[in-house]
Amino acid sequence: MPRSLSPSLNTMTRASGSSAPSGGGGGGGTGSILFGDVTGPSLNTFVAMLQGELLSLSAPVTGQAIVWNGSAWVNQAITPAVVTKTADYTAQYTDYYILADATAGAFTVTLPTAVGHTGKEFEVKRTSVNVNVVHVQTTSAQTIDGASPPYDLNAPKQAAKLVSDGSGWQLV
Repeated sequence: MPRSLSPSLNTMTRASGSSAPSGGGGGGGTGSILFGDVTGPSLNTFVAMLQGELLSLSAPVTGQAIVWNGSAWVNQAITPAVVTKTADYTAQYTDYYILADATAGAFTVTLPTAVGHTGKEFEVKRTSVNVNVVHVQTTSAQTIDGASPPYDLNAPKQAAKLVSDGSGWQLV
């Protein structure tokens, strides 16, 4: 629920329904102080937190949004992030497409925990055409499609799309 000034113009109503009198009298003067996720004098307010979590980042640029990554608010591209890897790599929650070039040798892409990230997707594609395998691994003994990892990308140009079900990873 967004924060809003109450009809009396001299109280700030929070999502919890609690309110505090403004100090400047006359509804919204420089003495009015807001609290909760919105803070500062009423003529110079800013959002300091989202859902009680501190915002300590720069404003997003064109093509970005502020998103929760599981532990902090971060600026993230709205379009899926593409990373290219040629050696062992631990996927980041900000990744989406992971292009795995195994030309120089087999390697492992390790997915982060699925716990607490229901709906998070990754697409891992082996871009090389040689015999080197790309292994897709998990953390904390989590499964891929109900099976123990690794899930191997054996064929040239093979890809796997994975989605978190909140406890493991599913192929989709």
